[in-house]
Amino acid sequence: MRFLFVFCALVFSLQSSFAALRHRASLGIAVEKERVGVRVTAVVPQGTAEAVGLEKGDIVLEVNGHAIVDLTSLQGIVRSYYEDDPIEISTVRAGKNIRINGRFSPFPEERPRDLLTEYTSFKSRSNELSALIVSPAGSEKSRLPAVLIVAALSSSRLANAGSLYSMSADLAYGLARAGFRVLRFELSGSGDSEGVDFRKQDFESMLKDNLAAIDFLKSRKDVDPKSVYLFGHSTDGIAAGILGSMRDNGGVVLSSTIGRTFYERMSDTLRFQLRMDGKAAEEIHSRIEHHFQFLQRIVMGESIDGILKKDRHFGDLVNANGRIHDDRTIEFWRQLLSYNFPKEYMKIKSPVLIVWGTSDFLTQRTCHEVIAGAVKAGGNNDVSLEIVDNLSHRYTFAKSPEESWTEMRQSRGKMHPEIIQLISGWLKKRQ
Repeated sequence: MRFLFVFCALVFSLQSSFAALRHRASLGIAVEKERVGVRVTAVVPQGTAEAVGLEKGDIVLEVNGHAIVDLTSLQGIVRSYYEDDPIEISTVRAGKNIRINGRFSPFPEERPRDLLTEYTSFKSRSNELSALIVSPAGSEKSRLPAVLIVAALSSSRLANAGSLYSMSADLAYGLARAGFRVLRFELSGSGDSEGVDFRKQDFESMLKDNLAAIDFLKSRKDVDPKSVYLFGHSTDGIAAGILGSMRDNGGVVLSSTIGRTFYERMSDTLRFQLRMDGKAAEEIHSRIEHHFQFLQRIVMGESIDGILKKDRHFGDLVNANGRIHDDRTIEFWRQLLSYNFPKEYMKIKSPVLIVWGTSDFLTQRTCHEVIAGAVKAGGNNDVSLEIVDNLSHRYTFAKSPEESWTEMRQSRGKMHPEIIQLISGWLKKRQ
């Protein structure tokens, strides 16, 4: 659901607590695109970048001889290596070209001192997926309710990112402290998980990974199989809504997601983002129409090559790897857009909590009201819609959507103080 992101953390995971998976390389930096290469905006402590001497402000041009065009190319290049493989980085520092040599070092694990952490894995299709379960301290022999943090568009990064804010990690820790086992996992082809690069996979494949995660949780002796809950945020909230009727569950949390058609929501989101970028009304209208025409061609079954052959002006919506919105394939989006979202929400028969924040610049209150109406229209009256003041899309505290927009672009913020209590309180009432 992120159309204009300029900031993203490149953080690949390490699991050293089990030997089933070979550990992929990590770099441990946050970057933003430059005219040539990418600029380092943050260096994660104890990661490869810190170990080899990469610094904030450096402009990375090449990694092991591969040109860095943007974040997407950097992620793809790093993913092709494993820990202890040699690394040579060509960078510009203070106007001077330098080369940095070293080896990819292990990424520090998540080890919150007051929680029980278990790095593990489970099978999905033919792939072994890396996973992390956080639980209350001293709960090794207890049978507890559990929460799956659904992953579909994005994939969790199961590593300690230092001072960089991680919504999924902070949410997992908060729910674990409230008495739940919380599972996050890396999608097929992401992090240490086996499989083709997840950005090349389709939406239905992502749903299968989540179904395998649900089955994995339910099979564990330390989890109450009747009290497994699903949490889905943003586009992953759509996936959670679909999954909610595919497996028995204790309840579903749908957060900052889409209830109307994808096009209605996208129109409002693009209008806000373009306005924040200072675009005039005429240009905003033109850009929205541009996106709609492109997505319509995709839904109608045209290929990227076919679209660009007829209309080269759509090239600005296709990245260097031939992928589109949020660096996913045309098939991913074609499958996702084929779903009637309200119809899927109508199928959910377990309790539903819907969460939206007043400072969210990516989704709208109307969508969440539509979700509540759809769930009830399906005959399920156990639905709660919670509107949280000053809650941003990333679950941080922000006084307005405008402040949230600025905060996101600078990767600032801390988790909103009320959100864990709200979600955990609702979950406990459903046990």
